[in-house]
Amino acid sequence: YLDRRDFRLFAGRITLTLGDLLRPLPDKERAFALELHEYAVAKGMKVQMKDPYTFRYVYKKLYSLEIHNIPFSVLVPYRLDNGKRVPGQFERFLAAAEGLPDADGVIRYIQGGICVCNCCNGTKKANERCSNWVEIRGARRLPSACHPAISKYRRGSHDPAYKDEDIQMLKRIIDIRIAQVDNF
Repeated sequence: YLDRRDFRLFAGRITLTLGDLLRPLPDKERAFALELHEYAVAKGMKVQMKDPYTFRYVYKKLYSLEIHNIPFSVLVPYRLDNGKRVPGQFERFLAAAEGLPDADGVIRYIQGGICVCNCCNGTKKANERCSNWVEIRGARRLPSACHPAISKYRRGSHDPAYKDEDIQMLKRIIDIRIAQVDNF
């Protein structure tokens, strides 16, 4: 709250709005966040404020989208139980993606955007990793069990700025998430 200089948040009855989350963002990122918000709500997701920097979107009681404002990032989780590991949850997500007519482009985006295990920032040894290797159309990835999500921001890209193409692809990934949850 002090970072935002939004001292009204100290009052317990104040609830943040989408406008509060979007306020610190530049115009382009604000437009992207609003577009994704409207898309998620239209798909039946409910909004929950996690903290002054994050809005979570829930679909059938499962976290299905997160929008962060400092720095701007969007995450589409593929976890099938909030807080627990369900065997094969990423494989189910990938199976839903394979069924799309534009699966090739979506799968390439998933290959680059999957959050990979980094041994808890190096605090664990390589043989203590919390997940298993997965083959994604010829590319081997180690999906993170701690942060199971697809996000451009987590790709380690030298250009973390979101573009129109990223927003359109994230909408497709939201559709995959909804299909994954519906088929669970």
